[in-house]
Amino acid sequence: MRPGKAIAPLAFIASLLGLAQVSRAQPWNQDPESDIGPGMWGELTPGFRTCGSEIDGLPGFQETGRRQSPIDISSPTRTKLPNLMFFYDETAFEIENTGHVIEVPYEAGSELRVGGEIFTLNQFHFHAPSEHTINGRHADMEVHLVHTDSLGNNAVVGVLLDVGANPNALIEEIFANAPTDEGHVDVGGSIDAKGLLPGSRGYYTYAGSLTTPPCTEGVRWFVLRRRVQVSQETVDFFHQVIGEFPEYDGFEQNNRPVRPSNGRVILVKR
Repeated sequence: MRPGKAIAPLAFIASLLGLAQVSRAQPWNQDPESDIGPGMWGELTPGFRTCGSEIDGLPGFQETGRRQSPIDISSPTRTKLPNLMFFYDETAFEIENTGHVIEVPYEAGSELRVGGEIFTLNQFHFHAPSEHTINGRHADMEVHLVHTDSLGNNAVVGVLLDVGANPNALIEEIFANAPTDEGHVDVGGSIDAKGLLPGSRGYYTYAGSLTTPPCTEGVRWFVLRRRVQVSQETVDFFHQVIGEFPEYDGFEQNNRPVRPSNGRVILVKR
C-alpha cells in the first residue's frame, strides 16, 4: 500500500506531498535481490528507516518499525467487531501508472465507516501477487482501498483476488485501459469502487503500516475474507506492466515480502 492522493485535510495533504517527493527522489523497487529492494529500503534514505534493512556486519534483517505490513494472516481471534459500511459514490475514471502500482485516484465524498469512525476514500491500487498471505499462501493479486480520517489517520481495505471463471468486470475494465508506461490516463466516464467489493463483508483486522516506503506505521488494516475473481489474462498483463516499471529492471512482482507479526493480535469478523 502506498500513500493516498490529495483529497483529505490540508495538513495530511502536505505530509503526503512530502512523502511522495522523498519516494520519487530515492529510487526503490520490490525485488528482494536488488540493492534498492525491500531488504535495503531502510538504508536508502533517512525517511525510509522505519522500513528496516539488512545492514553489513549485523545478522539478519534489522527491524526499526515493529508493526510493519503486510503480514501472514493465521490463527486469528474471533470477536465482536463493527460492520464495515461503504458509502462510495462514483468518481471520474482515471488511471495512473505510478512506476510502482496501477492506481485509480478517487474524488472527495466517498466514505468508509467503522463503528463511529469515518474515513474518506483517496485512491485504490493493485499488487501482484498479493501482499498479505493467508496461512502462508498468496492470492494472485490484491487491491488496496486507501482511506484517511479528518486527523490524517490511515485505514486500508485489502481485497484478495484469485484467478477464476467469473472475473470482476470493474477490474477487467481498469486493466484494459491501464497505461503500460508511467503516467496518467483519463479514460472518461465514471466508475464506482463498490464494484471491487465481494458480497460478504467479513474481515481480518490488525495494526500495521504502509507496505511501501516510507513504511509509516499506525495504519488500520481490514482484509476482507471473501475473495474476488480476476482473469488470468489480467494477472499476466499486470506482471508484464510491473516488469516495465523503470526501477524494476524486469522484475515482475510489486509485493513486499510479509513481515513478522511481532506478537500483534489479528482479529476476525465472520
